[in-house]
Amino acid sequence: METLLDISYEIDNLRQAWEQLIAWCIEDRHRGALRSPALFHSSLFSLNLFYEMHCRNQEAISLFGQSVEMLREAKGEFESPEDQWFLETVFGHILAYLGLHYAYIQQYKTSYGLLEEALALLKSSIARAEIAQALGIFAWICQTQGQIQKSLDILDESLIIFQEEGEDWWYLRTLVLKGWGYLLSGRIQESLDLFQQGLHLVVPGDIRLGIPIRNGLARINYLQNEYDRAEQLLRESLELSYQLGSKRKTARCYLDLGQVALATGRLELAGMNFRECVNLLCEFGESHDLALGFIYLGKYLAARQDTEAARNEFLKVIRIGQSLDIFYLVYWGLVNLARVLLQEGRSDTALEIERVLKYYSVEVKVAQDDADCLMAELKGWISTDMLQAAVDQPKDSTIESLLAQI
Repeated sequence: METLLDISYEIDNLRQAWEQLIAWCIEDRHRGALRSPALFHSSLFSLNLFYEMHCRNQEAISLFGQSVEMLREAKGEFESPEDQWFLETVFGHILAYLGLHYAYIQQYKTSYGLLEEALALLKSSIARAEIAQALGIFAWICQTQGQIQKSLDILDESLIIFQEEGEDWWYLRTLVLKGWGYLLSGRIQESLDLFQQGLHLVVPGDIRLGIPIRNGLARINYLQNEYDRAEQLLRESLELSYQLGSKRKTARCYLDLGQVALATGRLELAGMNFRECVNLLCEFGESHDLALGFIYLGKYLAARQDTEAARNEFLKVIRIGQSLDIFYLVYWGLVNLARVLLQEGRSDTALEIERVLKYYSVEVKVAQDDADCLMAELKGWISTDMLQAAVDQPKDSTIESLLAQI
């Protein structure tokens, strides 16, 4: 287990080596060895992976941002076609990873802008593997935004490139991300096929890919009510996540373990897991992942009939969704808020939420399923005729006006 001092030394050494490499590339750009930027890109990937796994995104932004500025200032000195090709390739690649780390700190507008610039440069230089990596980052961001089909379409483009370029590890990583896209949209069998393929292809000891593959298979087991198998896989992932040292991946394992515990009636264990997830993620500020923790913590509290506490958790989800402009989080938070209001006997307000939400839909199936459950629960509180009459009323409210009332 690395100590904080060990990590500090590693980061300092990696940072210094990277800065020297950037300076060397600018000063010695005419050397023939620089025509192929393989060393540059492998160094970029290694450094990025270190920052990503240790959740040190601000440090990555600072370092990669400085590199971008250095390359911008030196741009005029790259005169020959070969030099221009090299500059566009490495510049675009750094911008893509800079965009990734801005996405981790929820600055999506900045992230999108950087990725657009990165893709334009990479396509100009015809750096196909790097284009596919940038597309993969873009697809992951789309998934967090709830734009599942868009993410799947982008991933298909990446997969073709990686397969043609013989980039086996990147191909598998993209395959796993596509499996999660299928899973989020409810396409269980297609997701299962990809995760099983991933389990067959992953190199033993590759923790970074092993965790999302196991978690994906565990999620499928959970959806198929195979709770023992799901819990076994998730506990394996949890142990691996501690080896990897990524708090985000550890938090995800606790989130999924909590869902299994909730489904099997072990409420206190579920609550403990959800709180562990939230505690790990809170240090990164309000985020998409934290909102998921709040959703399930709210579900646990609602199951305990602590409706006031549950309502507060769902309001947090709605606030994060508004702040980050992630619509499906707002939608999902409202659906669960309405179900809590039903528990409190406030069927009129719950019905108003249903009336507004019926004009919207989301691609994340678990959120849409919760909306379907809300309609079923409303039928238990309100007569069919009254419910139908209310729902059939013309649209006279928006989500914004509804939130103002709540």
